[in-house]
Amino acid sequence: MLVLNNKKFAINKSEFVSSLFDASGTCSGFYKDAQGGIKLYDHQNKLRAFIVRNPAAHAYFVVSAHIAENKKTYYHFALSSLDEKWLGFDSLSYSAKVNAAKNISFV
Repeated sequence: MLVLNNKKFAINKSEFVSSLFDASGTCSGFYKDAQGGIKLYDHQNKLRAFIVRNPAAHAYFVVSAHIAENKKTYYHFALSSLDEKWLGFDSLSYSAKVNAAKNISFV
């Protein structure tokens, strides 16, 4: 399980279902490792965001992402206001968002 800004993301459906009965709360969606970061999906498996994690360049941030009809993945330059709200980033400063992306945890 991945935790980003106190939001939990499951690696698979089994982990998601077990979170339904967890006192610490239900998962917000799913995650998958990807080259250069981590893809975040909502509970309906729709790609919503990408956590950029590039330690060599000291780059840690989150951007909106989606899969188009042509099956290509597109990454935005920032988080949309809807995705900020979904991730709980809407009230965070820029540096707090960077720290959240840098300090994700796996439990």
